[in-house]
Amino acid sequence: MNTLYVKGNFVNANTLLSVASEDAVYVKEWMYNRRQSKPFRFMAKSGNQILIGDGVTRISPTIAAIMNHNLAGTSGGGAFLCKIKGDDNNPPGGGWDAPAYSRDITWHTLNMFKLLDGAPSYYYWLLDIDDFDNALAGCNIGEFILSTWAAFPRNYAPGSRNAAEYIQFDNETPYKQRWRAFGAKRKTFNISFQGITNAQIVSEIEAMLDDLDGIHPFIFIPDSTEPDCWYVECPDILEVDREFKNCNNFRLNLLEQTRGITVL
Repeated sequence: MNTLYVKGNFVNANTLLSVASEDAVYVKEWMYNRRQSKPFRFMAKSGNQILIGDGVTRISPTIAAIMNHNLAGTSGGGAFLCKIKGDDNNPPGGGWDAPAYSRDITWHTLNMFKLLDGAPSYYYWLLDIDDFDNALAGCNIGEFILSTWAAFPRNYAPGSRNAAEYIQFDNETPYKQRWRAFGAKRKTFNISFQGITNAQIVSEIEAMLDDLDGIHPFIFIPDSTEPDCWYVECPDILEVDREFKNCNNFRLNLLEQTRGITVL
């Protein structure tokens, strides 16, 4: 088991070459806007492809992730497919059906990821999706992230906890009639680290938080052997409790970035 985090994204305005189709409202630029509630949408259920690369710079990811998706992942109307593919040529010699590198991204509700083995490094990358049972006319992707993962410097302690927060709004009329509306649901994580030395606070913990750039959301994977991953933000400053000389504990609070309302 490793606790992982993923920051940054090789998918951006300079590397996004093409998409198979694009909704007029939910445009391709939204797949890397760091707001998973503002998704990109294909215009079809199958043949959906996103091509990344510039033909000049090799891209060397260790993880591919799709956040806040609406993929059904079932095979009632046709086989479900979600693959990340890499090659030095576009198209590859045998076409994108036979690239130099190809891995399946296993379906998981809301968010899904694949740790990429073999240290792949290619000029071009392709995300390939068929989702025939999708409830909408086209597949939605909140964030498509092609990046590198890093492990948390210390395994967190058994006292760590997570919860589901249900955000609601209350209104009350002058006659004291109360109206409640549901806003959103998000995960919260309160992670406890124990037995950290003074040197590790600076060299590992602060370095990790500096690496996350503070204000930017990132992918949090509580357990690399499990399918769950979350698009989170770190709202707090680093507070450390000194238990003994050169022995410290601290907690890290993470909030999932809300997914917003269901896209029509």
